Amino acid sequence: MEDVTRLAGEQHDFVGHIGGDDFIVLSETDDPPIKLCKYMIARFDGGVGAYHQGAKASTAVMDRSGKTVEQDGVTLSLSLLCWDGEHKVTPAMISQAAARLKKQAKAVSGSAYVAAGIPESIRERE
Repeated sequence: MEDVTRLAGEQHDFVGHIGGDDFIVLSETDDPPIKLCKYMIARFDGGVGAYHQGAKASTAVMDRSGKTVEQDGVTLSLSLLCWDGEHKVTPAMISQAAARLKKQAKAVSGSAYVAAGIPESIRERE
């Protein structure tokens, strides 16, 4: 993530570790932010593919609710929150919106990203 952010983002962008396998990227890029997501997924999928050398990597795993699901190997799920810089947002608003988007991204087969504006994504739930 740091390499991709350094290559496709801006000088003062930040990559932080939230915990476990969760990270956050704060970027001020003027490029469409979806471009950064697509680049991260392409780099991740290209790199992880080398570990299974073209073989089918899907396997049955147990999700957090205890259900067996078919998983496409190791994948990357991204939540993209875009802030307009005008409306007040709080860390709680960001966390809530990111968690909702993460759940949506994980519901997609393979590596994926989902995007929403903030605070618009918060207003949608109200």
